[in-house]
Amino acid sequence: MWYRNNLPELYDKTKIILECNSYVKWRCTGKMAVDMTNHFTRSFSSSTQGFYNLILKLAKVNPGLFPDIIMPTDLVGGVTGQASVEMGLNEGTPVFGGCSDIPAISVGSGCGELGDTHAYLGSSGWLSSMVRSKEGFLSTSPFNKENDLLMFGYQAIGLALDWAIRQYYASEYEALGSGIYEFIGNECMAVKPGSDGVLATHWMFGERPPFFSDSARGAFVNLNNTHTRAHMVNAVMESVCYTIRMSLDALRKGTRREVSMIRAVGGCADSDHWMQMLSDVLGIPVEVPMNPRHAGAIGAAYCALIGLGICKDFGEAKSRIQIRKRFEPRAETALDYEKALSAYRKLYRALEGISGALLK
Repeated sequence: MWYRNNLPELYDKTKIILECNSYVKWRCTGKMAVDMTNHFTRSFSSSTQGFYNLILKLAKVNPGLFPDIIMPTDLVGGVTGQASVEMGLNEGTPVFGGCSDIPAISVGSGCGELGDTHAYLGSSGWLSSMVRSKEGFLSTSPFNKENDLLMFGYQAIGLALDWAIRQYYASEYEALGSGIYEFIGNECMAVKPGSDGVLATHWMFGERPPFFSDSARGAFVNLNNTHTRAHMVNAVMESVCYTIRMSLDALRKGTRREVSMIRAVGGCADSDHWMQMLSDVLGIPVEVPMNPRHAGAIGAAYCALIGLGICKDFGEAKSRIQIRKRFEPRAETALDYEKALSAYRKLYRALEGISGALLK
């Protein structure tokens, strides 16, 4: 709509619209197609397609401007002679549909089947579980013809921790570089569960459901003169865990299914202290695969491996994902974390109006 309204002279000449993923595939192969996880005008689901059709109709956008839909494992074509020169790849190299980051990370975490649940903890992140498309959830990412990924997104996870580290451990960060995370983990291990009463919020840029507020912001609450910088950084990590716990509770309620274990990936999953904390707060085991930082690249690679016939399907991909470490919830932390979680739920309602007033 923006394109049509602001650049009408180009819109009138447009033959087809490609998002960046499909533009690259077109430059590689000369073929135009969008994989289903990146396509938001065509769907294999009749209900979703009806929704898309309504949006296109209300927007007065021609649906013929968008290419056909393919599966992530479908062969688009081979690298052309011109593309082989430009990219340094052999002519004829097969190019597959691929997928967006969310399903790629789901596959790379070993959560490629119905009911599988994973948490991605990068700069931002999410909690996601695979559900049937026909269940009709709104906040989803398409996965395949039958299933979607139900999403609970977070604006700041690693971003919030990095902010805290730069404020309270600036000299150590400069000296240690990437080693700062192990240093922080070791120092925070001495902090009691619940950070001795300190609560933090990681909502640096507003937050999505279950909070759903543009004005939510970061805060520290209940500080006294016995608290140290380790308490404050630990509280930031705990706040992420509390938010994920609230999403997990909403997931269970919405799907009417129990979740007995989750996989955790992303750069933050390299922190054993944080992952043990997450398991304690959720009250269920947390498994961290090998190479959690590269789950997205691994998942994307399986699109090609399946397309080539080397791997049967995403279920087989799941069986190939190796687990680096499994964290079990510790019973002795349960009371402290339930107490802190109860206070955290109240904290959002108290702070949201204050932040909103200050931002006006």
